[in-house]
Amino acid sequence: MSVASAIKVQRALNARRAGRMAGDVTVTAAADFLRGGEPTFARAFDRKGALVFAAQRAQGEPFEIFEARARVEAGRVAGACSLLIGGLPDDGRNAGRMQTGDGQNADGTGPAYFQAGETAFAGGLPRGAVTLPDIPPHLSQLEALGLIRNHRRVALVAGRRWGKTSLLTMLAVNGALSNRSVGVFCPTYKFLGPLFEPIVSALRALPGVRVNRMLGEIRLSGGGAIDFWSLDYTARAGRGRRYHLALIDESAHDEGRLADSFPASIAPALLDFNGSVVTASTPNGLDGWFHDIVHDQRHGFAVFHAPTGANPFLPVEAIAALRAELPRPEVALQELDAQFVDTGGATIFPLAALLIDGEPHPDDFPCQAIGLAIDIDQFRRIGPHRVPALDRRVQRRQFLIDLVSFRLAAARIRPGSRR
Repeated sequence: MSVASAIKVQRALNARRAGRMAGDVTVTAAADFLRGGEPTFARAFDRKGALVFAAQRAQGEPFEIFEARARVEAGRVAGACSLLIGGLPDDGRNAGRMQTGDGQNADGTGPAYFQAGETAFAGGLPRGAVTLPDIPPHLSQLEALGLIRNHRRVALVAGRRWGKTSLLTMLAVNGALSNRSVGVFCPTYKFLGPLFEPIVSALRALPGVRVNRMLGEIRLSGGGAIDFWSLDYTARAGRGRRYHLALIDESAHDEGRLADSFPASIAPALLDFNGSVVTASTPNGLDGWFHDIVHDQRHGFAVFHAPTGANPFLPVEAIAALRAELPRPEVALQELDAQFVDTGGATIFPLAALLIDGEPHPDDFPCQAIGLAIDIDQFRRIGPHRVPALDRRVQRRQFLIDLVSFRLAAARIRPGSRR
C-alpha cells in the first residue's frame, strides 16, 4: 500500500470516528411499549450501549418523517451505531442532546413516561416493528417502571398474576434493542421458560438475530445480547460476563442460592457499566435472600409492593373466590396480598376442622393416634442438634418420638409393659 493510500484510509477512519453517516446507523423500529401504539421517541446508542442521542416526535408529525429526521440526526452524532425508534424511553441523563420536532435542543431529561389517560399516536405499527403481547402495561406496572427508572436496585414484591414476568420481559427486550447486555436469572431451568419464549418471539424477526437455545443466548446484529441463567445448574451464573441489566425472576424460591450467587457472581458482572438489577417475586416465608433485601436497607434495594388485585385485567370476583377457597388466611396473605408471613408453623387443616361445634375438644376426649410430619429438608439444613426429642403422653400411653435419629418408638404401649 502506498503512502497516499494509507493516508486516505486513515482519513476515512478518522471521519467515521468523528461522526458516522446516517446510512451506517442500524435502525430498529418497535412499538411504544408504554402506550402500545406508534413510537413517539427515538434513541441512539454507541457500541457500549451508552445513550448518545434522543429525539421526540412532534405532535402531528407523520411517522415516516419522524423516522427520517431521527435517522439523519443520529447519523451526525459521533459514536452512534444503532438507532431504536420506540421501546421504553430512557432517562436521557447520558444523552448528548435531545431533538424535538422543531429542530431545537431540548433542555429536559429525555422523553418522560406518559401519565394515565394519555393516548398513543394514531396509526398502525411500522412493518416489522418489534412488539410485545402484554403492552401497554397497566397502571401498577407503570408505577413500578417509574421506580426502576430512578433506582439501580429494585425489588418487586407482587402477588400472583400481577404481571412480574411480563414486566421483566419488557425490560429485557428493550435492553437488547438498546444495544445493551442483559442477564436473566431464575432459580430453576423450568422458571426460565415464561421469560425465554416471549423474548425470543419478540426478537426472532430482526435481521441477523442469533438464538442458541442450548446455551440460553440471544445475540442481535447491533450488539445487544441476552443471557439466560439457571441458578440450580451452576452457582457461577454471570461469571465472565458484563451486563447493563440483571433481571432475577421468582427470587424468593431460590432455595438459598442467591445469598452466595448475587454478591459473588451477579453483582460483579454489573460493574463495567454501573448496571442495574431488578428482582421480582411473590414472597415465600420469612427467610431467604429476597426477604433480606426487602427488609434490610443496607442492601440498597428500592421496594415496590403490589397485590394481585392491582392487575386490573384480573376479574375481582375470581380473586375473591380464590381467597375464600384457600385453606388458610396466611396463604392468601402471601400469594394474593404479597405479604411476608410465616406459613411453616401453621396447621394444614382449617381451624373449623379441629373443633367440635366451634368449641375446643374437652380434656377427656379420647385420642387413639398421633400424626407427625417432619420436614426432612429443613432438618438437614438446620442440623440434628437443633431438633429436640419430643416426649408426649396421650391417654396414659407414652410415645417417644426421637427426631434426632428419625425413629418413632412405642414406649409402654400399655401400663407395665416392657420395650
